Amino acid sequence: MKKNPWIPVILVSLFILILTSIPRIPTPEKKIQFLDKIAHFIIYFIWGYSLARVWRMKTIRTKLFISSIIIFIILFPVFDELHQYLIPERNPSFLDWVCDIAGAIAGLSIFAKWKGIKGF
Repeated sequence: MKKNPWIPVILVSLFILILTSIPRIPTPEKKIQFLDKIAHFIIYFIWGYSLARVWRMKTIRTKLFISSIIIFIILFPVFDELHQYLIPERNPSFLDWVCDIAGAIAGLSIFAKWKGIKGF
């Protein structure tokens, strides 16, 4: 049975949306500077890494496919940040969005380099 490479992307995406739908996520009593930015980077690193698996399974990487991946990496975090307008005690943040994209690109890049994927 052939594995569907989109399943991890969908699962991590759902996990992200569930986390960002929680009005107040518990944080450590001792404040760690930039902890939320680090958390954004890490979760989107995992998301980008799982997205790279889709890239790896695709044998023909057309310009449309590459463009779609780039647009997806930009727009999903935008949607995630904007949907926080609807959640009490949450608000969207431009810096969170930057950390999201940086994490996704880092995850995608590291997977691509580790697996020797050409065309990235």
